[in-house]
Amino acid sequence: MKVNKKISPTLLSAAGTFALLKLPHKNVDPYTRAFVGTNLGLCTAVFGFITRSQSFQTIGFGIALGGLMTLEEVARLKGAKIVRNNYKGNIYTLHETEGIRKLLPGTIPDYRIDGLVVPRQNLIFKAHDGIYLKINTRGIIQPTTLTGSFLNSLGAGFKSKAWAEEQVKKGDPRWLDLYNAGSNSN
Repeated sequence: MKVNKKISPTLLSAAGTFALLKLPHKNVDPYTRAFVGTNLGLCTAVFGFITRSQSFQTIGFGIALGGLMTLEEVARLKGAKIVRNNYKGNIYTLHETEGIRKLLPGTIPDYRIDGLVVPRQNLIFKAHDGIYLKINTRGIIQPTTLTGSFLNSLGAGFKSKAWAEEQVKKGDPRWLDLYNAGSNSN
């Protein structure tokens, strides 16, 4: 049986990278893992081109491919993930498919969310799919990484009551329900 020497090391390095990048999946969002893996792979491949090392080129492309493969989580699992909740009060989340849910103090949900609200802040936090969030003791919501912060700044982030009312006009009353849950909470 003849083995293609260019494909086997690439696939092996891709699979190995994918497996290694899945290890921190509980705390590091898939975008950051993809960014790190892809850039490490591209740098390795460029080093291979500079030094004329076919092995570095092949392995570098495999590492980059493994990094890109970590984005499968975003496609497979919709919504954002809360990985740390140090807030001592209740929080209201918008479950990806089941509507508004009350999150008790300090608990981490076992489900993905579209958004959340900390009572009396008068703002909704709309979360970008795939980012990981942390909530500190004062109720400040932040993505866990710079990559997550950047992605969440593109069309997501903090939203007002007026934005929620606009979503109702577009046929999605869930956001106003979320806002009201946070406003009416004690």
